[in-house]
Amino acid sequence: MGKGRFRINPGAVVLGLLASFAGMGSLPAAAEEAPAEASRRTDPLLAGLANPRSVVREAAALALGKAGDRRAVDPLLHALGDPVDGVRNNAAAALEALGEPLGRLIHASLVPTGKEGERRAEEARKELAGRKDPRALAAVTRALGAWDMYVRIEAARTLGALGDPGAVEPLIRAMTGRDKPVREAAAWALHGIGDARAAAPMIRALGDNYEAVRAAAAYTLGKLRDPRAAGPLAAALLDPDAGVREASAYALGSIGDAEAVGPLLGVLMDPREKVRAAAAWSLGKLRDRGAVGPLVALLGDPVPGVRAAAAFALGELGDRRAVDPLVASLGDDASAVREGAAAALEAFGMPVGRRIAAALGGSREAMAELAREKDPSFVGPLVRALQNPDGGVRRAAARALGAVGDPRAADALADLAGGWNLADRLVALSALLRLSRPVFPGFAGDALRVAARPASVAYLFGAACIAALAVLGWKRLRGRRRGFRPRGRGAAGI
Repeated sequence: MGKGRFRINPGAVVLGLLASFAGMGSLPAAAEEAPAEASRRTDPLLAGLANPRSVVREAAALALGKAGDRRAVDPLLHALGDPVDGVRNNAAAALEALGEPLGRLIHASLVPTGKEGERRAEEARKELAGRKDPRALAAVTRALGAWDMYVRIEAARTLGALGDPGAVEPLIRAMTGRDKPVREAAAWALHGIGDARAAAPMIRALGDNYEAVRAAAAYTLGKLRDPRAAGPLAAALLDPDAGVREASAYALGSIGDAEAVGPLLGVLMDPREKVRAAAAWSLGKLRDRGAVGPLVALLGDPVPGVRAAAAFALGELGDRRAVDPLVASLGDDASAVREGAAAALEAFGMPVGRRIAAALGGSREAMAELAREKDPSFVGPLVRALQNPDGGVRRAAARALGAVGDPRAADALADLAGGWNLADRLVALSALLRLSRPVFPGFAGDALRVAARPASVAYLFGAACIAALAVLGWKRLRGRRRGFRPRGRGAAGI
């Protein structure tokens, strides 16, 4: 047992031993006696674990570890769920002394301290879930009644990780406790288990006075997909907390009740972007064609995550009225929106979206494919991408337009070629030369327009100034050289 690993109350140990085990003799000596004698001395210690006085239970747990009797393992495992910290700590120490690894895992899952403790708790929960030992379930379930609120929270989390249906009823009872964090942890644990018995308690929990509990309940109802929850979740879309509205919107999409379309359309204008995105996602899952227009309008939302959700939803709906808006979104500033639009178009049987998205990512193979197809629908999103704040995307769009060679891109490329970014100018000018049109007046006219742009004038003026300064500097340097007469040794004596 490592130093400081378990906190033991020496005063409690001494008091408990004096109070309950006086006259029993030396415990280590008892362990070395015949089995019958050792059993006779161990039985009162086992009974001490059930004593109503916590100080006696603490002493009994510690003494059982020293006695070395393996019959104490199961009672000590049960004691890991004791409401008193000292009993749990002494039981964990005793189990470690007896060589029982399950005790360490249960104790670690209930008492994490610091980031390292949290990591060990997660590892312990995974191992416990893999073991599927009913003794762990019993001990952790009992810990839901611990005096320490934080132990109750960790017990609920551990039960959720175990995923055993036997924990459902105790967790439902924990949902009625007075401590908000415990109710929240119990709700998430029930979400992890996914048992239908939790549906009615979760519907009631939508009215909890703690917003985190309401949100956890909404997510749990979405996982359970109980149709009875559709009405209460639709009402929860008006909850004052944005997290609850978001969770309720997602849950309605998971349940799949067509009656939820109207309420979800109503929150597409919610002031919180996560709520709008959740509503869009769920409308896609519900596949109601009446949502096409509002979702197309949502492609113009100022938040990229909302636009991406709208693109996903339009792909789910499968209505061809969304094709042109989705093609336009292939030139969106945000890569997530471009990818979402490409995926949606692919659902329509249009793989071109993927190629445009790949071309804007710099793929030369995708640009070559676009050049071979020469589809006029490519030009719009590529031209839009010339305005992207990412220079790499702008230049990729210019190269792709040059590869496609469509003269309709000339004006947009000329604007880019006349901009302030030198790399953009060079790539855009190269793309202009590759467009399918005569050099004169096509390219010549664009070149004059580029030259007339303020950036071009400024660059030309700067270049002229640098050239003038270079010439003047050279002349001045030559003049100095002509007027310089170095003194030689002969001249010094004249």
